[in-house]
Amino acid sequence: MNLFFDFLQFSIGNKDWFSSAPSTEEWAILYEESERQAITGILLSGLDRLPEEQRPTKPLLLQWIVY
Repeated sequence: MNLFFDFLQFSIGNKDWFSSAPSTEEWAILYEESERQAITGILLSGLDRLPEEQRPTKPLLLQWIVY
């Protein structure tokens, strides 16, 4: 859950960097939690700010975009 709050802080601009490179499983958990909290669109803006090496896999990224 700490990863979720860290990424939320990054997504809304309260942090300039996201120190983690989540695994595919962690990204899936983040996505599920964002849906549960109804903030998927907010976290999607954070995905745009991430460097390529920290982004989720392409299939999961597309899932977020199509949300």
